Amino acid sequence: MKQGGFTLIELVTVIALLGILSAVALPRFIDVTDDAREAVSSATLGSFNTSLSLARSAWFAKGANLTSLTMDGTTYDYSAQGWPTGSILNSAGCSEVWRDLLQSAPSIGEWGSITIGDTDWISFGNTNLCLFLQPQGNTINAAIDPYIIYYFTNVGTLSAGTVTTVNFP
Repeated sequence: MKQGGFTLIELVTVIALLGILSAVALPRFIDVTDDAREAVSSATLGSFNTSLSLARSAWFAKGANLTSLTMDGTTYDYSAQGWPTGSILNSAGCSEVWRDLLQSAPSIGEWGSITIGDTDWISFGNTNLCLFLQPQGNTINAAIDPYIIYYFTNVGTLSAGTVTTVNFP
């Protein structure tokens, strides 16, 4: 009578193959979180860029010499070049632009007035620049926080009103 089953060599071979497959596949599945954060950042960038273009188009349509414009109950303040600014030109004003332009905006707080980790994004700002940073965890570190959106409300290093994402190496 012959018994069925696997030999020791067959079992070791299968275990070795499973080990090799998991060593190759597992790192790819671990990177899914970073890919998801990057996808969300790209989508936010696209929404913000589109909203800026629409707000600037409305400014042109209404005469291109306005300092503020009310649309759908929201008042937008504008730079002399027609780009949306906050009512004050600092981090709080940048957060105001963020909330006004993005429907269902990711949460944002101003640098210096929030606990890092309590919001999805943090704004920094001055007269002509809004910088939006998406921190990872409870600290800000350029090596692990690669998602930044720069928005120049006037003329800056980038052309006026341009939005870009910068990934740190």
